[in-house]
Amino acid sequence: MRVLVGWDPKLYPGAGSFRKIGSCTFRRYDASFLRSRLGLYDVLVTHLETFVGDDLLASAPRLKVLATPSTGQDHFDGEAARRRGIAVVSLGDDPAFLEEISSTAEHAWLLIMACARKFRRALERVGEGGVWRNVDLRGRQLRGLTLGVIGYGRLGRMVEGYAHAFGMRVLVHDVAAVRPRHGTAVPLPRLLRESDIVTLHAKWRRGEPPVIGSAALRRMKRGAVLVNTARGGLVDSAAVLSALRRGRLSAAALDVAQEEYREGSLPADPLVRAFPRCPDIIVTPHVGGATLDAHDRVFAKLSSLVAARLKRRSP
Repeated sequence: MRVLVGWDPKLYPGAGSFRKIGSCTFRRYDASFLRSRLGLYDVLVTHLETFVGDDLLASAPRLKVLATPSTGQDHFDGEAARRRGIAVVSLGDDPAFLEEISSTAEHAWLLIMACARKFRRALERVGEGGVWRNVDLRGRQLRGLTLGVIGYGRLGRMVEGYAHAFGMRVLVHDVAAVRPRHGTAVPLPRLLRESDIVTLHAKWRRGEPPVIGSAALRRMKRGAVLVNTARGGLVDSAAVLSALRRGRLSAAALDVAQEEYREGSLPADPLVRAFPRCPDIIVTPHVGGATLDAHDRVFAKLSSLVAARLKRRSP
């Protein structure tokens, strides 16, 4: 069994767990490598930077499993893989395990608090040798504010719990019927209208329109905060930047971006490009799930899921 793993075990020690499946090649592959070499492998463990489309899968007749150390699947064509008889394995295959992985929810909460308290401006005040003054750095106390959670899956539920602990009112919107533990399920227009802070935890697929575009932004409270740790495509970044400049939004924080994986450069996302000049934008390079604790456990779990799937496929 030959396994192509898109993660370096020197940087991600947990990736070494795939050695128990077979002979491993550890490589941060690009499309050119996949086009010429993917046909040699039985298992592909994807990284997130190179989209694996049907054209690449067509060159891999022996590929049995395509695995991803994530729940999101917008970095490969899952439908094309299934049509070709390739099993898709993701962390979403073990919901109970995912309940123990809180890194992304914690990062979302960090961004929420950083926006509410003008944290970037405060850091820059000291870092640039400015005056020791806070009158223009006063933010908002979270207790008593309304948090709007769009997407009530695992991460949305975790963030709802954090908000409840901080004494916030919580509104929830999901495409499915949900029963929030602490908040109230409402239609999206109401959530946008009443929320002081909106945080995105919804799923997104390539080609789908953004959830937060010009129309949604017009419905939001003046001075509201927008946080996105889900997928860059959920947001029309140009519209968000315009809303920030007009004062419709007071701050925006993102850990994801439109077309975020471009080798050797930052994403050409308007919010990322504006970040150096706009202190009301916070951008982090998709680090939400990137903790030492989570990565080790995620790779160990994914390798066991792949092994189990291969065993089921065996005659």
